Amino acid sequence: MAVVVAILAVGVGYAAFTSQVTLNGNASAGTLNIQWIGPAFPAVTKTDPNLTCNVTLTPSVVTMTVGGLYPGASCTMPLSDSVYVKNVGSLPASIAGVYAAGPVTGPSSPCNSGDFYVANSGYSPSLSSGSSFPWFQTIGLESIAGNGCQGDSFTFTIYFNATVA
Repeated sequence: MAVVVAILAVGVGYAAFTSQVTLNGNASAGTLNIQWIGPAFPAVTKTDPNLTCNVTLTPSVVTMTVGGLYPGASCTMPLSDSVYVKNVGSLPASIAGVYAAGPVTGPSSPCNSGDFYVANSGYSPSLSSGSSFPWFQTIGLESIAGNGCQGDSFTFTIYFNATVA
C-alpha cells in the first residue's frame, strides 16, 4: 500500500509542472490622406484683366471664384504656381476618378451647365506615400454661350476619389 501511495504522490508531483509561451503583438492601420499643397493664395491668369479671379488653398479645399465672365472668357490657376495633389498618408493611394459637379443658378434658366466649363490638368492614377502630381484648373464660359447665361452662375465641386492602391 505504501508503494501505491508513493506512486500516486510522484504522479501528482509531475502533474503540477507546466510550461507556457506568450506571443504579444500590436497592429495598427495605415492612413489614406491626399491633400492640396501650395501657396495659400495661388496666382491666376485671366483672358481679360477685368475678370475677377480669386483662388484660396487649404490642405483640404481649393476655392476658385470667378466673376465677370462672358462668352470665351476664362480664368486659370496655372501649373507654374506649384499647386499639387499630394499623398501625405502612409498607404499608397489610387485615384479612381476626378470629376466636377454643380448646378447652374441665377435669374434665368436657359443657360446650361455645359456653357460653363471646368478644365484641369488630369491626374496621376496612383500615388505612393509622399508622392504628388501638379494641378492646374481653368474655369470659363464657352464662346457659344447665349444671352440666357447673363447673370447666371455655376457652382461646382471637384472630387478626387482615392482608394488604397
